[in-house]
Amino acid sequence: MVGVSWGCMPEICIFSVPEKLRKLKEDAYNPHFVSIGPFHRNKEMLFLDGCFILELFLRFAPDLNYITPQKYESDPLINIPWVVRALCHDLALLENQIPFFTLEVIYDTIKPRLMSKCKAPESVTSLALSFFKPMMSQNSYIEEYSYTDCMHLLDLLHKSSLLATSGVGTAFERRVILKHAAGNLTPGDQYYSGSLNYCASELVQSGIELCKESGDSLVNITFMRNGGLIKIPPVLNYDIRDSLFRNLIAYEQNNIHTRHHVTSYTILMKTLIRSPRDVKLLA
Repeated sequence: MVGVSWGCMPEICIFSVPEKLRKLKEDAYNPHFVSIGPFHRNKEMLFLDGCFILELFLRFAPDLNYITPQKYESDPLINIPWVVRALCHDLALLENQIPFFTLEVIYDTIKPRLMSKCKAPESVTSLALSFFKPMMSQNSYIEEYSYTDCMHLLDLLHKSSLLATSGVGTAFERRVILKHAAGNLTPGDQYYSGSLNYCASELVQSGIELCKESGDSLVNITFMRNGGLIKIPPVLNYDIRDSLFRNLIAYEQNNIHTRHHVTSYTILMKTLIRSPRDVKLLA
């Protein structure tokens, strides 16, 4: 494992993508528009990187009234769709991060002036999550909440309520849920290498009901055992979320102290989706 650390942080903060994952889809881990952080720039540039990120977040939130409506409408960074997608993609890359405390220190310094100028949130976490919301759950509610001990923006996304799991927490729990769900497909339990071999259409054919339930989290999946009902957020398939999940998985593979719920969710989706019909059932 390769990482970059600073004297003020006792543990590795910025990780590199494992080569076995990069080979699967290298473009998902490379910046398209902007490169930041020590993997791409000198450590002395962290302050400038932090200023750029905060300026972007402030300009991206029109409800804050940070800039005038005229400037907002003419700003190419926030009004050209492909630029916005590229920035969301780039700032959620594992190797394109800066320590989160850098953003916090800068934001706390400028916040008194911001509060007198616009409707700035109390924490930089709320500002950041508002920026990333379009690539996450479309019905998510961003709380005015400060997540503690964030390493960087990708770590914040991993810890946020947008990816929280209040129902199914671990890969084992997900396998157990689907095991019970598919129990009436064939006699006995059918596990192969610790995972279930039933797709969404097979579960439906067995009498299991799939309920697409919108909520605050993308990965919050629950199984109502008595009713044979699986509640699952709609699966949306587009490139920017594919990149996000790949980088979150790479982060989980590097960090032994974090939950691997995104990896578990992805494995589950790979099991459930095997055909266009499965996609239609879950979309």
